[in-house]
Amino acid sequence: MERLNSNLYLANCLIEENARLRKKKQLLDQENKALLSQLKQQHQQHVVNSDPRSTNNVDDLALMMTSMTVTSPSSASCPNTSAGPSS
Repeated sequence: MERLNSNLYLANCLIEENARLRKKKQLLDQENKALLSQLKQQHQQHVVNSDPRSTNNVDDLALMMTSMTVTSPSSASCPNTSAGPSS
């Protein structure tokens, strides 16, 4: 019976972790779309304002990308179960 409970607990932790990762994926996807939109706007503004003879567009784009930051993920809610259930 204890083994069954351990297996159910492990399955529950995996389900919770999956839900947490799915939510994190959605947030990162939203952030990625917002950053891409911002990058496109900055690039378009740069293209409009730049000298057409300039060839530094790639360098300027890389510089804009390095100025952006990404937030760190939150910690997991379930304890580490990599050792497996006890018998």
